Amino acid sequence: MDPAKHLQHDITVPRSELQPYVRHFLHTYNPSPAPYSLYVPPTGAIYLSYNFGAPQYMRFSDQVLYRLAPLFVGGQLQREMPWTRIQGHSGLAGVEFTATGFHRLFHVDCRALSDRTIAFGDLVGAREANELAAVLGKETTADGRHHWLEHYLMGKVPHAAETDRVDRAVQLIEQASGRIAIDELAERCAVSHRQLNRTFSVVVGVGPKHYAKVVQIRQVLTALDTDDQATLQELAAWAGYYDQAHFIKDFQRLVGTNPLGFLNHPDSFLKSFLTRL
Repeated sequence: MDPAKHLQHDITVPRSELQPYVRHFLHTYNPSPAPYSLYVPPTGAIYLSYNFGAPQYMRFSDQVLYRLAPLFVGGQLQREMPWTRIQGHSGLAGVEFTATGFHRLFHVDCRALSDRTIAFGDLVGAREANELAAVLGKETTADGRHHWLEHYLMGKVPHAAETDRVDRAVQLIEQASGRIAIDELAERCAVSHRQLNRTFSVVVGVGPKHYAKVVQIRQVLTALDTDDQATLQELAAWAGYYDQAHFIKDFQRLVGTNPLGFLNHPDSFLKSFLTRL
């Protein structure tokens, strides 16, 4: 039996004014008393999440299992997939930012967030984080939590940073489904290879090469989920791989299973989480 079938999850598109910064609002709730665990793969995004109900836990390979703060930020994932445990009768109300959105709204060097979670108060100050957590804590519905997260972020928009060059690089990567050489990317953005790497990493949290790989694999995930008749060779070629073994290796590293394993994966929540675009 798929334990993820107990999970209730909703994905909402933000209002137009927030769309340069926010990709989705997310809401997940586990109404079952049974806990649920999964590995979290890289998605190319930074998340702001509010944990309600029972506490939730996470572990990276170099850490012991630790309790997540009620309001926390999850940075870009580059080295590994952390393990998270969702307790019974608990949930997350969260924000999935665009590649540049978190930096633009909070003016943070996003390299400091990569491969870790951090209490939101450590970034914006305890008072601001506690005020947001307090209004979220009074809500009992997904719509109510969504309203306050959106209201809070709208207050940041007038002071948002401009990141035109990195936004252009992200756009080119996504238009190419991740299949673009970094030298070509730098040339089309009118910067040096070194400058692109540094600026992109500060704003996005990972370098353009890694981000392009995540975009590439996510496109494959969606194709794989909607066309189970495609062969691995066809998918590898479509994704721009000349070597099927290299394709499978990258897929395994970024998703935690091989392509056929993903297609037959019993975890319905993970499939939904990864294949949304």
